Amino acid sequence: MSAGRFALIGGLTAALLLMFGAVVVSYRYVNQPTPSLSIAHHSLTQVHGYSAFSFDSARTVNMAKASQTAADRAIARFVDIEVSQALQDEPAGKSSTDCSKTSSRCGFFKQQLQEQSCSDEYFCLTQPVEWLPYRANDGHASVSTLVIDKATGNRVRLTDVVHADLQPDFLRKVRQDVATQLGSAGTRAKDTPPDISIEDITSWLPLPGGIDVWFAKFAVAPGALGVIRVHVPFAYV
Repeated sequence: MSAGRFALIGGLTAALLLMFGAVVVSYRYVNQPTPSLSIAHHSLTQVHGYSAFSFDSARTVNMAKASQTAADRAIARFVDIEVSQALQDEPAGKSSTDCSKTSSRCGFFKQQLQEQSCSDEYFCLTQPVEWLPYRANDGHASVSTLVIDKATGNRVRLTDVVHADLQPDFLRKVRQDVATQLGSAGTRAKDTPPDISIEDITSWLPLPGGIDVWFAKFAVAPGALGVIRVHVPFAYV
């Protein structure tokens, strides 16, 4: 299946619902006069090479039209990156990938959207993914994040919050916390922090008390440690 067939999750979701049949969809949101999110869960039952394939999509409500359009597009791109990547791994032939008979060969894909409490001016989403590709011996685990300005609908970048003059202290804290976790696991000396740049930090959220940062499995540590998460108090930013 070509990932090019799905430009955005809006079109991707519609196409998947038509193509794969037997889809379970549930919605969860609280209808409030303030901007909020509607998150939908999708479970696909006929993706070749997968014993399970589930993902969430989302849309915004109670926003100005232009801001809502921008926000929904940002969320669509955010989700589509993960779902399309997994669908590229779908085997072309069906006869050799019947998961009901050869489950040991089949993979699984589970993606979720979770709204996190952060500043009132932002939507903050985490997107944990667990993915075992078809015939793979090891799986992929990551947590990607999305911060959206409710007023404009635009994505907020880390450099919009941590300005250039604050980045040295911020990065020093991130590196040291990663080194501490690796040292505690016996995989690296605590006094030798890894080389991490601001460009390496793509998953972050401004949560109560500070900024949390996530690194995907294998990104800064051995795979056995999984996803690495660090907390940087606002004192550093």
